[in-house]
Amino acid sequence: MPLPVAIATAVLSCCALANAASAQVVTEESLIAGGAQRLTTDEIRALHADRTVFHHNVASGLRVAIWYAGDGTRAFRGGNRTFTGEWTARDNQRCEETVAGPVVCMSFYRRGDELIVCDPREIPDCRWRITRSVEGDVEKLARKP
Repeated sequence: MPLPVAIATAVLSCCALANAASAQVVTEESLIAGGAQRLTTDEIRALHADRTVFHHNVASGLRVAIWYAGDGTRAFRGGNRTFTGEWTARDNQRCEETVAGPVVCMSFYRRGDELIVCDPREIPDCRWRITRSVEGDVEKLARKP
């Protein structure tokens, strides 16, 4: 098994089915104090590259599927529009263009069976969870509807 696939498999084996229904907003400080493991650049890349990643905001209930291509592009739908941009994994973070334009870098933590995303625009809260990461563009996000 190639290394990126092995890393993705290892990351997802514990975390693929996070129980979003019982998830609560946490702070990055509480994650660190509680011993949550921060994902490495390689783990983040393996979790995203050439995969559709399903995100859930536990504060608002919003769910978003995002396609992260291995070439550093990404796509997601908002209503009837498809938004595209660039992404990369570096310095133990996922960095991506936002709809508003600036690049934002987010940290990821593994706590039990949860993958928690800490977005600096929402600090001190970490509101997002990764509920699934599936190989391929399963939602056909790279193409306009």
